Amino acid sequence: MNPTRPYVEVTIKNTALKLTFDIDSIAEAEELTKQALITGIRAEDVTAPRINLVRALFYACAKANDPSFTFNDAKKLVTLKNLSEIWLAVLNAWKDCSSDEVTEETGEAQDQK
Repeated sequence: MNPTRPYVEVTIKNTALKLTFDIDSIAEAEELTKQALITGIRAEDVTAPRINLVRALFYACAKANDPSFTFNDAKKLVTLKNLSEIWLAVLNAWKDCSSDEVTEETGEAQDQK
């Protein structure tokens, strides 16, 4: 985990996670969803996401800070009851990581002017 990369903390079913996105986690989520995400999450997905999209993005941004986290872990944690909570945390992680330019070498956020 890069300690300077912005992240969102969330606890799901007594499992504490730090959610963040980097280029690798976005690429992994794109593979799982078969959807281009680097340019952003579609408006219709923000308001009415598919369960597999929630699982894939949750998995990808959790794995960015915990390499042992698996897609199976994500599937076990995402339920109909907590879907909205998880999706909100994922969207906040996406917003935090895309609002500033994060350099790949240092992981430090740089304000875009």
